[in-house]
Amino acid sequence: MISVRTAYELDQRIPEDIYKHLPKTCVYCKSPIVMNDNYTSMRCSNPKCSGHMSHRASQAMDKLGVKEFGPATCLDIIQKNNHQHHLDLVSISLPDLPDNMHYGRKERLIHHLGFDKRIDLPVLLELCQIDGIAGKTAERVIGDYNSFEQFFTEHPTYENILTHFNNTLKRRKVTRNTVRLAYKLWLAKDDLLRIEKYFNINQRADTKLVVCMTGDIVTATYNSLPVRPRSKFIELLNLKYQNIATFINSEKSIAGSDILLTDSSKRTKKYNYAKNNNMIVSTFGGFIQMLNETLGEGNPDIKIDVRRDN
Repeated sequence: MISVRTAYELDQRIPEDIYKHLPKTCVYCKSPIVMNDNYTSMRCSNPKCSGHMSHRASQAMDKLGVKEFGPATCLDIIQKNNHQHHLDLVSISLPDLPDNMHYGRKERLIHHLGFDKRIDLPVLLELCQIDGIAGKTAERVIGDYNSFEQFFTEHPTYENILTHFNNTLKRRKVTRNTVRLAYKLWLAKDDLLRIEKYFNINQRADTKLVVCMTGDIVTATYNSLPVRPRSKFIELLNLKYQNIATFINSEKSIAGSDILLTDSSKRTKKYNYAKNNNMIVSTFGGFIQMLNETLGEGNPDIKIDVRRDN
């Protein structure tokens, strides 16, 4: 990323009549505006810019289901308290709200912030909005840990984090993107260690199974109610065996899975792959029976029955 001024001075592809209308500094923090290498996007060069932080905060609050925290409200709070990260907003109390805000609205906002702060660590990492670390990447990188503190204790240096990224993302060699992601996570260390104290992190079980489902459509019933789509089957297993085992839906990929669930008698490519790689192959019903025998009943209030559709 280079500044707009530098880009214009180095490359005359930006015509002067266009350049003079481009913003040179951020309207919020007055830091230089930078452009990417292809000159296709511009952004503030200050990672702590309160204006952009307010939009990230508003998006995070929306994902958490917290109401009334629009960008303008978040900006006022961030500027008053000089927040260093958009999720610092979760920790505010009544005196931290703007002085010119109506008291009744202050009370409503603080009430909204009393939401259930239990959260999975990969979800919290995704809410931190580190560019490139979200979804499956967040799950793979941090999914085996119960806290950011545990992660950074086991990976105390940038080099350790880079090695971990390369291993978990299954790269044959270190790529430019892997270096970038590891460096971004390393830079966010202090913020992540502070932010996790605002939440109650759900503890991961020691046993983790990656499950691939294929074959005929199977209907699972939860307390006699039908469950669809089939991916909800994994969510039910995690509810039933919470803190005993963690189940991950591999979606359509058989590679990297621990078990193949199928009620099909056909010898498919996935079936052959599973057998050749010494994976467990089971029917859905047989899998439930195996779990009951090896892990116990789990949560007795959640009863899962499986049948094959006709």
